[in-house]
Amino acid sequence: MALRILQNEVLIHHIGVVQRMLSSAPRPAVVTDTVNPVNKEHASQEKTKSKIIKTFRTEEIDPVKHTENHLARFYTMPEELSQKLFRHGGLTRKFADLCQVFTETSIMVRQPFLEIKSYIERINFSKPAVRMVLYGKPGHGKSVTLSHLVNYGHNAGFLLVHVPWVNTFMRRCKDASPSESKPGMMDVPINAAAWLVHFRTQNQHLLQKLNLMTSKPYKYGPRDSFEAGVPITELIDFGVGRAKYACDLVEDLLREIKAYSNSGLFRTMVVIDGFNGLYAPFVITERRKVLNARCTLAMPFLEMSRFDWCNGVVVVSVDRLAHHDMFNAESDLPLYLLGKEGWEHLDPFIPIHVDKYNAAELNSAIEYYIDRRWIQHPSGKTKEGIAELSALCAGNGHDLMKLCGPL
Repeated sequence: MALRILQNEVLIHHIGVVQRMLSSAPRPAVVTDTVNPVNKEHASQEKTKSKIIKTFRTEEIDPVKHTENHLARFYTMPEELSQKLFRHGGLTRKFADLCQVFTETSIMVRQPFLEIKSYIERINFSKPAVRMVLYGKPGHGKSVTLSHLVNYGHNAGFLLVHVPWVNTFMRRCKDASPSESKPGMMDVPINAAAWLVHFRTQNQHLLQKLNLMTSKPYKYGPRDSFEAGVPITELIDFGVGRAKYACDLVEDLLREIKAYSNSGLFRTMVVIDGFNGLYAPFVITERRKVLNARCTLAMPFLEMSRFDWCNGVVVVSVDRLAHHDMFNAESDLPLYLLGKEGWEHLDPFIPIHVDKYNAAELNSAIEYYIDRRWIQHPSGKTKEGIAELSALCAGNGHDLMKLCGPL
């Protein structure tokens, strides 16, 4: 009898605890079936399926697997991969700042990228390198498309030769000095050393795996020489440490990469943003004198964009902002921006137009900004506010980003 009373008291105590928990934290009622355990499993599956997946995002983070089903959706790059590929450049300054604010690197899957991807998948790499040229108005997403392509090239196993923005050294060089190996030309040693760091970071996994060696001896000074058979990583480290010879070393490095690609050891992807800047006059002001000379760092990248090698693909962009007279540029077409010399250098190539956002892409971009709280004003989240933003930016992604900043 005493045992039964004790059991009843314990039961009443537990019921009271449960009631207090339910009253303090109201939760939706869950109907369970204690008779049929199959219903429990079915309910669990339904709960898993009910997980909310935002329509402007895709869970597929591998660009190799991106298809038309992922169009107008954002994929988020893993943080470690983003740091590896773009730590030293590759994202435009404003887009990189935005990624830092959002604490993620998310890129929209767009038709120009899928078009490039489809061409690459059909290339016969035993033939001369195929060249593709992205063109379009400023703010339409050429640079971001190239960033998406760099991620694709990394995941697909290409060795990357990536120049984030040509005018970094053609117009805003850190330092310039007359070249000792090429009289009449100018070296940009600091920019060349910085590019070597960028190349080493992006391709670190392949450089360790392939263990590439130099094919011939190199001499850069009275005390600085390398015999044939030296690891290419040592050559890169030397160029980073001795910036004086970095421009010559970039030329030798890319010549070695070209030879290895021809041998079929690996495939190379060349990605250059603002390619037409390589044909702009290299003008620097020094002590009230204006020096106009060719830049030595531009020469190896021009050589890599030729079609005299195989097992490679070259994708470049031409941009009004890279033009030598960008404020008076009359057209965004490749023929105008490249000029006669640049056109003859790249011809034949596949032109790829990067257009403004379509309706689906524009809606996804606005929804993404709302989700990331880049748009916080209540009016900006309404149907009328979204329509006003769409009309004001006219499909220009860069203008949309600026419009949403104060909101």
